[in-house]
Amino acid sequence: MFLLMKGVCMTVSIMKDLIYFLKMAEENHIDFYFLHTKKELEEYIINFFNNNEVKDKYDFTYMINNIIKYMLNIYDSHTKAYINSIWLPLDIKYIDGNLYITKCFDENYINSKIISINSIPVIKLMREYEKALCYGTPEFLEREIELGFKNASKLLILPSITETNVFDFETDKGMLSVDVTKKYDFKKSQDDKYKIINNTLIVKYESCVEENVPNISYIDSLIKEKNITSFALDLRNNNGGNEKLLYPLIDYLKNSNLKLYTIVNKGVISSSRWNLIDMKRIGSKIIGEQIGTPLNCFGSNKMVDPTPNMGINLVFSKWYMYYNENDVQIKSIRSKEELDSMPKSIFEPKYLEIDEYIDYDVSQLKNGIDPVYLYFENLTKNNAK
Repeated sequence: MFLLMKGVCMTVSIMKDLIYFLKMAEENHIDFYFLHTKKELEEYIINFFNNNEVKDKYDFTYMINNIIKYMLNIYDSHTKAYINSIWLPLDIKYIDGNLYITKCFDENYINSKIISINSIPVIKLMREYEKALCYGTPEFLEREIELGFKNASKLLILPSITETNVFDFETDKGMLSVDVTKKYDFKKSQDDKYKIINNTLIVKYESCVEENVPNISYIDSLIKEKNITSFALDLRNNNGGNEKLLYPLIDYLKNSNLKLYTIVNKGVISSSRWNLIDMKRIGSKIIGEQIGTPLNCFGSNKMVDPTPNMGINLVFSKWYMYYNENDVQIKSIRSKEELDSMPKSIFEPKYLEIDEYIDYDVSQLKNGIDPVYLYFENLTKNNAK
């Protein structure tokens, strides 16, 4: 059991929640002391308290995520502490180091560049966000910033943001104010789940949950009726769930004569990574941008009860997953004993090999162009020549 050293000043509620977190980490993470010993962790915590103010649930959450990053670093982007989300009525896109508002309740600010939030330069806030985030690829950091900067709860844990209900986004088109106590008319547009571009059927699979599973009978009818010769599984921004739900579709595609594509981006993490490897194994070409995770990493979430005093949510990785190149499969290690017996080479990060890289640029964003759809339009034209 972790013991707190004397000389650190903290409230009783913070102390009890910290002890609870450390106990849960030891009991539920497959190997929380993967990189550092208990003694090193103790010294890190003391140093953190000596150099940072930890006075409320926001400071505490930021501290816990700093601890997690110290202990697990690039190897685990699943383990985390968080406060329940409060979503702001806008969408954000990270391009070339800048943040752009892509959707908004006030259409005047669509495609505007964010300069600051509550008078804090956005570049400073991104640095603070990065300090408390475990990430194995730069793309995961970018995606988390896109999500985090439209989530009031994640903005509030940043040291530079004081507790507030109002967020003022300074943009190159003026000041956009959002009050979390108000309701806004904001409905996100939904892309077609089944989209046909010439002879390619593109099927969106946005999360590995039951209601999103593609309808194989409908897909089969479209292929026959529309003279489909290519199939693209669009996994963009799929943050996981149950990877087994897609197995029937993968079996169907395996036995087809279709040319296969899998579309990925920085929002592909967790179980969706398993599915893209399943597609790769049956001959799919991988297109898009680098995904948000190495193929080797800790994962498979285990959620425990929130901390007893401040109610901070805690999630821990219960397995370690690694990519077996010979079998073209991701395999899981489910006990510390098995983990300790494995060669050190399985801990070396392995990254997805993209067959054809496709990314947004600012002009495409501002003109509402999806570069992936453009790719398939041009692909057909080139094949026709």
